Amino acid sequence: MTRIPYLIMLVAAVACSGFASLTASALLLPQTGAPPANPFITYADILPGQPKSAVVARGFICSSSSEVSFGTGRDEHCVLESDREFAQIQLNLSRGVVVSTQFLTAHESIRLGDLMAWLGKATLIEQCAMSGFSWRGQSVLIWSSSSDLSPFSPLWKVTVTRTC
Repeated sequence: MTRIPYLIMLVAAVACSGFASLTASALLLPQTGAPPANPFITYADILPGQPKSAVVARGFICSSSSEVSFGTGRDEHCVLESDREFAQIQLNLSRGVVVSTQFLTAHESIRLGDLMAWLGKATLIEQCAMSGFSWRGQSVLIWSSSSDLSPFSPLWKVTVTRTC
C-alpha cells in the first residue's frame, strides 16, 4: 500500500516538470526564435546606386542640398515620413542617383542581432564612436543608445552609403 502514494507523487512530479518546461519554452521562444522579417527589403529600390525615379515614385519630398555636398552641384536631400518600422527615411542624391539612405527606427524597434542576421556575411567595423558593417560594397553605419554593443542592442538609426 505504500507504493500507491509513491507512484502518485512520481506522476505528479513528472507532470509538474513537464508543465514547467512547456511554460519556459513558451516564454523563451519569442526571444530566441528567428529574427523578424527584414524591413529593408521593402526599400531596396531606394538604397545607394538607385535612380531618383524610384525616390519620386515613393513620394519623398526633395530639395537642393547645401548641407551635404558631393561636389557635383546637383545634390539633393529627400525625406519621407513613415508610420511603419521606420519613423523617417532620409536620402542624399548626387546627379540623380541615391548615394546615402538613412533609416530612423520607430521606437528603436530594430536590434543589432536582427540587422546582422539580415545582412548575412558582413564585416563589423568599429572606429572611434562609430560602428558599422562593410556589406556588398556598401557601408552600413549604426547608432544605438546602448554604450556596449551586443546582439540585443536597440538601434535608432541605420545608414547605408556607397563605398568609394
